Amino acid sequence: FLKNYLIFIFKRLNGLHKKTDYLYVVLSVNSPLGIIKNFFQIALLKPFTENIIIHIHRSDINEYKNSIFIIKLFQQCIICWAHKIIILSNKLSSSNAIKNYKDKIFVLKNSLDLQLENKLIDIRIEPPEKVDKTKYFFYSNILNSKGIKIYLDLFKKNIFLDESYSTIAGYPNDKEIVRNLEKSKHKYIGYISNKKKADLFLKNDCIIFTSLNEGSPLILLESMASGVFIISSNVGFIPDLLGEDYPFMCPPTYRNFSKIINKYLDLSKSDRYSIILDQRKRYLKFFSYEEWAKRSKVIF
Repeated sequence: FLKNYLIFIFKRLNGLHKKTDYLYVVLSVNSPLGIIKNFFQIALLKPFTENIIIHIHRSDINEYKNSIFIIKLFQQCIICWAHKIIILSNKLSSSNAIKNYKDKIFVLKNSLDLQLENKLIDIRIEPPEKVDKTKYFFYSNILNSKGIKIYLDLFKKNIFLDESYSTIAGYPNDKEIVRNLEKSKHKYIGYISNKKKADLFLKNDCIIFTSLNEGSPLILLESMASGVFIISSNVGFIPDLLGEDYPFMCPPTYRNFSKIINKYLDLSKSDRYSIILDQRKRYLKFFSYEEWAKRSKVIF
């Protein structure tokens, strides 16, 4: 940052940069070090912009009631300086850290890259004829906090699940878990680029998203658009994505997920098709790139 800032100042002094209308910052609201860094970055750039827009890309905000006073002060200074505060869901507006700034708050839900969206929407919805032939997949970072242990336990303990019908994709953060995966019948395919995502959804039928901690995960938006069945934890803003009454969400424990999977296995093909189609329609209505672009224009 300092290097780029000095280059910016040099260009500014030489008349190569004018004062900007907006400065956009993704705010580190839950990390003391991140808040300190953001504070000084914004303080240094503030004289060169008319309006500061901060984006809180999380489902929670630490309030630092019992922390060092200066951290809470820096956090509140940043929020006070902001022209607009972008959040993922209205639920976050009740957080004590920003509840006094409701006139600045702007909800901008996540969406997908337009090119990826078009590829996923073009995938034909085709549930397996026999539900016991469902091809399941897990897609997230390979970490216990992302629910990989719950997913693996499901295939060890639920008699209706078979590891040979499971694909696991995601960055190999936990090397020990990855080594064990490679010894199992699960198919581990590693990190998936945007170019290969369509293939992941095309070759599988049902995502089991067991994450313990999320904001508004893109993988579920991708799943909604692509036409796979979704079984998910109900943490963060996931109910905002799938719908508060979506019946295939649960708190992230093995027992809860096992019950949901058994409920899924009782569905007919037409039932599965209908639920998948409803989720795709929900994506297009509330989360499409077109909707996101319309909302983004209002910010400015």
